[in-house]
Amino acid sequence: MATMATMAKDECASVGGGGGDRRPLAGRRVLVTRAGAQAAGFEEALRCAGAEPVTFPTITIDPAADDTGLDTALRHLDHYDWIVFTSANTVTYVEGRLQAIGLGWDALFRLHVAAVGPKVAEALRARGVAAPFVPDIYTAAALTASVPIGAGERVLLPQADIASPALAAGLRARGASVDPVVAYRTTLPHGDAGELRRRLAAGAIDAVTFASPSSAHNLCVVLGDEAARLLSTTIIACIGPSTARAVHEQGLRPAVVAAAHTVEGLIEALEEYYVSTTGTGSTTGMRGDDLVGSSHPTESPAEGPRDAESAAERSRDGRSEELFAEAQRYIPGGVDSPVRAFKAVGGAPRFIERGEGPYLYDADGNRYIDYVLSYGPLITGHAQPEIVRAIGEAAARGTSYGAPTRLETELARRINGAMPSMELTRFVSSGTEATMSALRVARAYTGRDVIVKVEGGYHGHSDGLLARAGSAATMLGVPDSPGVPAAVAATTVNVPLNDLAALEEVLQKYEVAAFILEPVPANMGVVPPAPGYLEGARALTQKYGALLIFDEVITGFRVAYGGAQGLYGVTPDLTCLGKIIGGGLPVGAYGGRRDAMSLVAPLGPVYQAGTLSGNPLAMTAGITMLDTLAGPGVYEGLEAKSRMLHEGLLERARRHGAPAYGTRVGSIGTLFFTPGPVTDYTSARASDTARYARFFHGMLERGVYLAPAQFEAVFVSTAHAEGDIEATLQAAGAALSTI
Repeated sequence: MATMATMAKDECASVGGGGGDRRPLAGRRVLVTRAGAQAAGFEEALRCAGAEPVTFPTITIDPAADDTGLDTALRHLDHYDWIVFTSANTVTYVEGRLQAIGLGWDALFRLHVAAVGPKVAEALRARGVAAPFVPDIYTAAALTASVPIGAGERVLLPQADIASPALAAGLRARGASVDPVVAYRTTLPHGDAGELRRRLAAGAIDAVTFASPSSAHNLCVVLGDEAARLLSTTIIACIGPSTARAVHEQGLRPAVVAAAHTVEGLIEALEEYYVSTTGTGSTTGMRGDDLVGSSHPTESPAEGPRDAESAAERSRDGRSEELFAEAQRYIPGGVDSPVRAFKAVGGAPRFIERGEGPYLYDADGNRYIDYVLSYGPLITGHAQPEIVRAIGEAAARGTSYGAPTRLETELARRINGAMPSMELTRFVSSGTEATMSALRVARAYTGRDVIVKVEGGYHGHSDGLLARAGSAATMLGVPDSPGVPAAVAATTVNVPLNDLAALEEVLQKYEVAAFILEPVPANMGVVPPAPGYLEGARALTQKYGALLIFDEVITGFRVAYGGAQGLYGVTPDLTCLGKIIGGGLPVGAYGGRRDAMSLVAPLGPVYQAGTLSGNPLAMTAGITMLDTLAGPGVYEGLEAKSRMLHEGLLERARRHGAPAYGTRVGSIGTLFFTPGPVTDYTSARASDTARYARFFHGMLERGVYLAPAQFEAVFVSTAHAEGDIEATLQAAGAALSTI
């Protein structure tokens, strides 16, 4: 589409005009939240596009006086480990105060320096401050997540007097000692702001544009507590995802996000938005609300419905339904893993455009607080900046070599350090490959064929593990999927979880090669092992000459840095890993006792190979992930957040009279819709799955993304903030009240 933003200035004056002007922005009143010369250029471009720009009230900026404490802090820089700059203005005014007290920029050289965004970094480099740390996404949340500021480190944070407290709060949550000081003061235009409020309240502004994260904060400061209400009827447009996220942090929902970080790009995206929503033409670009937000309410998507608007009306899924219909033409069932099809809960699956931190954004512009996290791997949230950066650097060196690299050794060494039982480790590309290969090793090591697994346990889709129990709990298995030969399924025996007597009966009855189980089952919902069960399983397998295999694809580095085996102090013979050790990329691993793993080719006769096994992207992501998780306070923080979430969910279920039973180990848990207790697959299956389906959709409509099946886990990440959990619990209360 030829947009006015892309036309030469001398052309736009002759286009449209008068009552017949059909340009998308013709006559639309657009608030410009920039100031000074930047605002003038923006306003001229809007007029060229036919819009009527509304000038943002002027904010004046003045240097702070010494009484703010900035001078004192700069005189005692030896008290700090870091200094964080959040704007170019901060750089300018810190420079002024340094000069006023007889210091130069060299006074900062002993400190670590962090900058929010490239403009701030450029301002620092121009003053000789070398290589400040710059996050990939220019928001306070991104800086908090990506800057390696550790617990106990001291941070000087010069900023504006109206600066958001989010950065200081985020750094304090990581255990840092933060000293915010005012570097400059702002004077807000109270008179002009009153006129702006009146125009917004009267619906006399059609769209609001944000060109930077700070502009979103400034407007909300100007409007005060009424910001969300006053902006609820306007179209919100942002330059870039960083600004969009800052807008979200203010409780607003952008409808348009320009991929190009320019005024022209924002105007073009806004034009395309109006074309696509009013039907006045066709659009060649992506709608902004396909990227981030909704043009409807500005309240948090996790909140309950407004008085005149139901949650269902707020949630849009038309584009996802179209994509699902198209996918079913080319992909079996339209998905590449069955649970994604929503068969267990009904409805059409949401097609996801991107993830960031604890959030998912779908093709219809809905944002969700995500507790699926790709079914476990994303323990630090989506698009964690350090991991994204590391993957990008690795990809630039090549995506796969078909040859060994030091990265495989580095990751294997870290795994061994966390789980000493894994004396030798072989990397594969999925959890299914890992369990299949581990069972092959166990059979070769023992010379036996029969495998024992827990009823309801899932260990991937290899033939021998897709077997359900026979006519009695301790009989040989039968196929649980067409295509699995009966003879193969007959080599597998299912036993109930937490039943040592049944396990011993099977070990006595058959020549068992291995007992494989998730030490904390999470594929029937999270069902913790009974006290003494894992220790008993260890003793029985040793007594009867079978290997004990822990499938820690989910629990590894999730329930503790050393996995469930470290948490419970039980050492298996072999361990299977996946998910977290790939940092979100496809990966698997199996390993264990040196004598057993020495049977794997090329050391021994047990054959297993893979073209992409140990590929450099997954290894790099895994190394970065494990190094992040090894930091201080990570698992304590996950434990606190998970406890807050799961105790809150159970309390709200009881408050609303829903029969519920909660389970949790570390940062995974499940809310079962049954009075409980849930101790095994049979008691888990007593859950009211229809009630869960209603709860799932109630949460989805309120902006919370749970697994689309009762028998899955809820995953918490380091990226979830207390505010996300509070919003989730508010949504849960509203959803539970309707089911």
